[in-house]
Amino acid sequence: MSSLWTITYMVAVIIFIGWLLHRVRCLHRDYRGSHGAAAPPARVGRSTVRDHLATAYTDNDVDRAATSPAVARRDDLTRIKGIGEVITRKLHAMGIVSFQQIARLTDKNIEDINRVLSFKGRIERDDWIGQARRLLAVRRSE
Repeated sequence: MSSLWTITYMVAVIIFIGWLLHRVRCLHRDYRGSHGAAAPPARVGRSTVRDHLATAYTDNDVDRAATSPAVARRDDLTRIKGIGEVITRKLHAMGIVSFQQIARLTDKNIEDINRVLSFKGRIERDDWIGQARRLLAVRRSE
């Protein structure tokens, strides 16, 4: 019975030391980043992506009209394979509400969305842009 308690105690100590080392590494990484040496990669928040996406469409009046809340048509994004209810809510939070917006995503937009939503190539793999363009073509032909 004594050896069981000893093993339990040792496992608890090992877990505690592992947790402590993890915290030290995190603190060290944050410290280096705040003092200019070897800064960790910048995190992109949803508001940053929303701002970037909003300004990415201002190249001409057509793009500006497409992203204007008053003009933008709110499409059912779940019609695109790979976009479910949860992802739709996240895209809406970033200001993406229409097929036209998805059809006009740039490589930078895709990279930002992948980073924020932790997709790693899902947009390209499921061909969201191609699907959005096809859905827009079907709508225009109706």
